[in-house]
Amino acid sequence: MISVRKSTSAFADLNNRELLTTAAPGLFAFLRSHPDLPAEQVLVVANFSDTPSRLELASLRGRGRFETAGLVDLLSGAQVHTDENALEIPPFGIYWIAVR
Repeated sequence: MISVRKSTSAFADLNNRELLTTAAPGLFAFLRSHPDLPAEQVLVVANFSDTPSRLELASLRGRGRFETAGLVDLLSGAQVHTDENALEIPPFGIYWIAVR
């Protein structure tokens, strides 16, 4: 995590985070972006529940390109698949999602 954080410009400490309201209890989400590089955004989603949770990507309209294909989890390097325009986060799971 430390290596990914250091190599991702959106995680620079520039007071560049936006907390997101989620409908699912136990789901915590926020956006990080670099003020000089608007395309550099990371969506951080953590599920603190012992059941899967869903984040509706429509709730992110106007906050980036997270409704498109090409979502990648920076922690695992794997492509993130959405189901019916929602992201399912496994129990106690965490994603750092970027558009690639």
